[in-house]
Parts: sequence; C-alpha cells; structure tokens
Amino acid sequence: MQSFLTDRTQQFAYSLSSVQSVLFGVPQGSVLGPLLYVLYTAELALIVDRHGLSLHQYADDTQVYISTQFVHSKQDALGYLTVKIAGFYPILVKNSVNKSVTES
Repeated sequence: MQSFLTDRTQQFAYSLSSVQSVLFGVPQGSVLGPLLYVLYTAELALIVDRHGLSLHQYADDTQVYISTQFVHSKQDALGYLTVKIAGFYPILVKNSVNKSVTES
C-alpha cells in the first residue's frame, strides 16, 4: 500500500513543466482509488454532524448544507454556515482537503 501512495511525481505535458512530487491524493483510474477515497473521507460525515450540519456525498463531491427551516434569510444561512464550518476548517486544512466553495 505504501509503495502505491508514495514517491509519485507529475509533469504537465502541455507546458513541459518540471517534474513535481505528488504529496497527496490517490492515483486516478486506480482500482484502489474509490476505496481509499471512502476511507480518507469517512470521518467527515461525523465531523459535519457534530457541528449540526448535513452532508451529501456523491463520488468525489461533498456538499455541506443546513435546512432552511432554521434560517430566515440567505444572510442568516451564510452566517450560520460560516461559523459552523470555521469549527472544522482546521481539520480540512490538516488533511489537505480541497475547500472550494460554491453556491447552489
């Protein structure tokens, strides 16, 4: 397992970049990829639940959300989510999780 995840490199052929070490993640297209992803993100549902939020996961996409019955406006919802996510943001940083935020 360790040899599968360590000493990997990448290079962008389009710009002929220098070879860079790959420190995180799972090789795409690998048989073990989906299993390793599930193991890597398993604790996330517990963390989100502990902070009073809900979670929806599909493939490699995760959405954290709240029920609108608890908020009166978009600003209230955004403020609530911001405070709650700030509570587990350090865990995301520690685990090098891609933290892109989108509104839907």
